[in-house]
Amino acid sequence: MKKKEVDKFNKQIRMYYDLLPQFEILTQYINVASKTNIFLDKLEKITVTKEMRILYPEIANEMDNFNNKYSNIRKKLGKIKSETDKLLKKNRERINDYLNILGIPYEFFETNINDDQKNAEFIIRAKNSKNTDMQKDRVNNLSYGERNLIGLIIFLISHKEDDFLIIDDPASSYDEYRRKVIFDMLYKCKGENTTMLVLSHDHIFAKYAIYHFEKSKEKRYDRLGTLEKLYYNQTGKIDYIETYNETIIKPIKKDNFDSMTNFIKERLKELPHEINYLVAINLRLYYEINKASRYHKEVYGYLSQILHRKEKSEIIESLEKVNKTENDILSAIKDDLKIDYDVLDNEYKLGINIDSMTNFEKLIFARENCSKNKLGKEIKNELNNIVHMNMAYAICLNPYEFNYFSKFVYNYLKNDLNITFN
Repeated sequence: MKKKEVDKFNKQIRMYYDLLPQFEILTQYINVASKTNIFLDKLEKITVTKEMRILYPEIANEMDNFNNKYSNIRKKLGKIKSETDKLLKKNRERINDYLNILGIPYEFFETNINDDQKNAEFIIRAKNSKNTDMQKDRVNNLSYGERNLIGLIIFLISHKEDDFLIIDDPASSYDEYRRKVIFDMLYKCKGENTTMLVLSHDHIFAKYAIYHFEKSKEKRYDRLGTLEKLYYNQTGKIDYIETYNETIIKPIKKDNFDSMTNFIKERLKELPHEINYLVAINLRLYYEINKASRYHKEVYGYLSQILHRKEKSEIIESLEKVNKTENDILSAIKDDLKIDYDVLDNEYKLGINIDSMTNFEKLIFARENCSKNKLGKEIKNELNNIVHMNMAYAICLNPYEFNYFSKFVYNYLKNDLNITFN
């Protein structure tokens, strides 16, 4: 081989090697064009070397083309970055706003954007913290309830335009304030053309839906606020589902919510104006919920003995011990409820007719029939909550019309006590 040819080959190899930085710059610019996480301060015109023009004239021409359109390209890439930042900021702030409203002391912060998969990575860090350690991902610090709330927020925002969504029990484990925030969030995050089915064990959700929908209908439409218009336009059917033996669907209306006291009074209007077992059940409920045992001990005791099916002679005897007569008791009841009742029949127990009772009243009747085994005691404990109104709400769903005792109780009363429900 001639030395001249070797020198010429070495010179060509050197030219290719010297182009490596040029290709690295070119590759970087191609990546910039395909990424939304753009650093425009690093974007400059490309210096086209003599070697590039000799070895790769077509690439050199494209590099010249880039340099000629540099200002326009930089402007368009800047717009891409601006729009991306705006979108990320909008979604991030939307999530963080709800975290703030719900009292969760953390915030979302994006750490990496993946253009190929069209997503961004986020961390959850302590809110407004300048401490470097607190700016680390704190996802493991979240409580179970906080995780569920954040999951619900992200789910609603990311599925805003879906045709159909099913939300299962979104709020039953939270306090009433958070329930209301979650209820409103469902309306705010729902797409205009999305059908959303919300299932809940929580009567408060149904109460919110009925109350806000009815209130929105009472106003002129042009005077409704933004959220009120969502209540008005986006509320569909509000139904109660019972699945004890077969599935029964009942529509819920505004009148189905009231104070327990008023429900009892309405029921007493339907019953005879004489003291019998069924009347005593409801009177006892009335005095229980109004804490009458504190100021009307004799009335409360009289009704309790009927509830426990004591003999009439025993009931009269217990009244005599406190210097009271049955007429004294009926007079006190009349003062409270403005109803004049006749005295209890001596054979009142023979007149107990379970078929004339509502399902709610049957539960109270059944309490006295529970067996003393472990299962019977568990059932009685649950029925005690009903008799003593331990879990009554100030405003609740009418228990005379809607059954919301557990299926555990239902099966026991039906199978072990042979009680037939309406």
